[in-house]
Amino acid sequence: MTQTRCTPGSLAMVIAEHRGCEANIGRVVEVRGPLEIDDGRPCWHIQPVQSASWLILERDGTVSSELVSWAGGVIHPDAWLVPLREDGKTPCDLGACDAAPPGTRLPG
Repeated sequence: MTQTRCTPGSLAMVIAEHRGCEANIGRVVEVRGPLEIDDGRPCWHIQPVQSASWLILERDGTVSSELVSWAGGVIHPDAWLVPLREDGKTPCDLGACDAAPPGTRLPG
């Protein structure tokens, strides 16, 4: 089984994004399964907690802005998400953002 940071039903903060979609960094999303493998990376279905436009990199390389729902099928790599803790500490307070600091643009 693939080791992941997130689990279905968890809330997570986006810490990395595709070029052109950096405005999504720092937003909180709900994570749902099933886990999918996309370009060799484990990815989750996500939905932003707040209803606002989400930037999406389309397969043709263009960036679109749309409201995301579970029916929309948006996935995000597990490595680009950090689960939020129930005790109120942020992931970055605990050093979890050191591997991919906010604002990081990861390839892919």
